[in-house]
Amino acid sequence: MVLIDENKIKIDKRGEFMVEGFRVDIPSKYRGQGLNAIFTASTRKINKFISNSDLSPVQIIYGTSLLCLTIFRFNSSPVGAYDELVISVPVKYKSKMNLPLLPLVFRNYKNFGYLVLDIMQSTPIAIKHGNLLTGYPHNDEVISMDVEKINNNFVFEFYGCHNEKILKVGFNKISREKTIEHSYMTYYIEDGSLSRIRMDIYGIESKAQGLKLTLGNHKISQLVNNLDIGNHPVYSRFYNDVIEVNPVTLDKL
Repeated sequence: MVLIDENKIKIDKRGEFMVEGFRVDIPSKYRGQGLNAIFTASTRKINKFISNSDLSPVQIIYGTSLLCLTIFRFNSSPVGAYDELVISVPVKYKSKMNLPLLPLVFRNYKNFGYLVLDIMQSTPIAIKHGNLLTGYPHNDEVISMDVEKINNNFVFEFYGCHNEKILKVGFNKISREKTIEHSYMTYYIEDGSLSRIRMDIYGIESKAQGLKLTLGNHKISQLVNNLDIGNHPVYSRFYNDVIEVNPVTLDKL
């Protein structure tokens, strides 16, 4: 199996802090597996979550924007192993171009990024250190994730703290893999103020074919379902090995 050479990833350390006996570097490094799936969603309903006039949701056609679900199973992090579910919206920052029909994958587009709506994690220390490190909206609820793998078929299933089903994702990993290195701009809104974080990703990427999403009855499931999410992803990728460096930069806008 091809793996990322972690020794080739150079990090410009800006500081560190301690949390419950763990030393957390700024930025920090995380390693594991990941899945990224982007679905269509209602622009009108997504706009209700964007309380900053400098941001606007990416539209692929008029009235149709995008919702991103990102799953990580980190086996290595500053605070030990944990699982993570991220809900975000592809957005434009201070963009004068409001036309839809933009390319779905346009990482080099100057003002493109992801507005983080919620992050759910599987250990209390993961939540605590994330609040201190980035300021992203980390959910206080501790969740759990079950993983089933048979050959190249995967199933990820998330549950809330009262065993409420959040969601289930099943897909088939296409064996053809490639090495990727990408930088992403991510945004979050706190008390009306906007912050921007750069996150770097190094991964072994393959297609996640036939991806099927099933939502549960958890309040997060209802939030996603109420955005009129599409039945099938318009983009889905699996990372058999991924290293995340975060926050590479953090700016108050």
